[in-house]
Amino acid sequence: FDTSTPSTDSTMENPTFIYTTAGTYNVQLRVSDGNGGTGVANLTIHAGNNLASFTFTSPSDGGFMSWGDDISVALSVSDVEDGDTSGNPGTEGSGIACEDVVVTPSLGHLTHFHDTPSIDACPQDLTLGAEGHQTNGEADIFYVLNANYTDNGGLQSFGQIRIYPKVAEAEHYDDSSQGINIIQNTDDLGGAEDAIRADHNSYIVYQGRNLENITSLIYRVSSSVSGGSIELRLDSPTGTLLGTSAVPVTGNANDWANVELGIVDPVGKHDLYIVFKNASAGTGIVDLNYIEFVGVGVSVDKSAPVVEEVKSINTTQVRVFFNEKVTATTAEDLSNYVLDNGITINAAVLQEDGRTVLLTTTQLTPDVQYNLSISNIENTVGLTIQPDSYPFSIFTPIRINAGAGELTTSYGIFSADQYVTGGQTYTASSLAIANTSDDLLYQSERYGNMNYEIPIMISGKYDIRLHFAEIYIGVGGNTGTRVFNVSIEGEEVLSDFNILSETNSATALIKEYDDVLITDGLASIAFENVDGSAKLSAIEILPPDAFSEQASITILSPNDGSNVNVPFEIAFATQNWTIANGDTHMHYYIDGVMVGPHYSYDPIVIDGLEEGEYTIRLELFNPNHTPTGIWDEVTINVTD
Repeated sequence: FDTSTPSTDSTMENPTFIYTTAGTYNVQLRVSDGNGGTGVANLTIHAGNNLASFTFTSPSDGGFMSWGDDISVALSVSDVEDGDTSGNPGTEGSGIACEDVVVTPSLGHLTHFHDTPSIDACPQDLTLGAEGHQTNGEADIFYVLNANYTDNGGLQSFGQIRIYPKVAEAEHYDDSSQGINIIQNTDDLGGAEDAIRADHNSYIVYQGRNLENITSLIYRVSSSVSGGSIELRLDSPTGTLLGTSAVPVTGNANDWANVELGIVDPVGKHDLYIVFKNASAGTGIVDLNYIEFVGVGVSVDKSAPVVEEVKSINTTQVRVFFNEKVTATTAEDLSNYVLDNGITINAAVLQEDGRTVLLTTTQLTPDVQYNLSISNIENTVGLTIQPDSYPFSIFTPIRINAGAGELTTSYGIFSADQYVTGGQTYTASSLAIANTSDDLLYQSERYGNMNYEIPIMISGKYDIRLHFAEIYIGVGGNTGTRVFNVSIEGEEVLSDFNILSETNSATALIKEYDDVLITDGLASIAFENVDGSAKLSAIEILPPDAFSEQASITILSPNDGSNVNVPFEIAFATQNWTIANGDTHMHYYIDGVMVGPHYSYDPIVIDGLEEGEYTIRLELFNPNHTPTGIWDEVTINVTD
């Protein structure tokens, strides 16, 4: 044991050393195993120097905000030796200048942060951006302010606060009891892909929240049983009760309603326990989509509302979706909307979410582009939208049965094969096809080098679905190889694609592509032989958002709880996700620490772990190295 003195200070097993003179010291501990191996640990000690403390006066730690709003950043720093940012001296200094304190705003996502450029600690306003992340509940994101100060003695101190979106997805809880299950969200009026289903006496927890300037909560619920209620409690499932809300019978699982609870701010940070009650029903008593925290919170809205989407629902209804809540008075004023092509708007109704307006119109014609002009819409603080026009259309889906004639299926009617050059046709008419009820659609195919040029009347984004089944190789003793490439609008979407590497012969396989931009009047889909012949069963071109492309990752081995010896491999499988350098990919973590990216479908080799228990997580990442929140993990025990 050496404390920076010229000689070794101790050779005891558990040494103790007391510093009597203030200063900075480098300490080293060396341990020998007696067989020539030596371990070394180094530590810097600042003796006689105290850590600085940080106090954020704005925003309040744990408070609620809205993305796009502004926050006022104000904090004080106090150090025993240096003084504080109010100009008061310390024992050795005359005070701390706010310019000498570093504040790093960060976008928090799950358990990690994405830092943005640092600022100083002088009072200033910041706009809450979430660049690269969706803000309608798709990702579990929040905002972080990290502060640090290095004092005159070289000791660095850190402080941090977090603030949270006013709309909290139910499935983004920090902790839960038994009886909470993740389900698919069936609510047309918002929320992400998932919701939760709760049993009697179960609960979810949002940790470290501050209800400053929050006047009520809105639960977005669905329930088919009577007698249910939701309790809002502080710091434990039996803690201080802030209020109880009766859960109405909404109907079936697709019917949702808002339940609002007025509250009084309990002051300070608390863990918020959402407790579900219905003793008579027991299980599956209520579904919860999200919770909205209503009130100013800790941010200020200084920006006008923006239209996020205009979409036709059917031939007499158009949905307008805003990025924030708007006033009913302006949203339901028919004079604020104008449609071209002789279409009249008969009604405008603001929906329960406060962001969606449903317009009722005279008859719209499919495959005609319309333009909706919107003006004078105000948000809840009175800021007015910038007038603009938004195109939309009603698109008639295009379905093509490759290699055969017209066919009615569960998807709809597929036309006879058309708009194609190249390739040949093949049919296996008596072959049973697994993973589908539409055997006839997959019993025919077009194969070889080929190009589809499908007319699209209106430029825009479309969803494309390709249907495949291997009906020759592996069937009736047939052998061979089939590897090919597929490009859509000139972009390769399947490289060295081998159907049998993903599924069995005589089994339906579907590939879906979201928001494909088509601007030249033709949807171009090309198939290129690599080893053997390319092939296709059917094509669908659909309106945007016709389906949700669900990405997923699953760890195949080792199993959760397995004993392993190093080195070992983590094998995995992905759905609707590309793993490649320069494209979407994945990262892996060991015990919450990111080890690095992974750019191939090959197993990950793990080595260098000592004996003990470890949790390994694989998470899908976007091309810009931002995480998606889609992950799988296993806990393993290294035994040798």
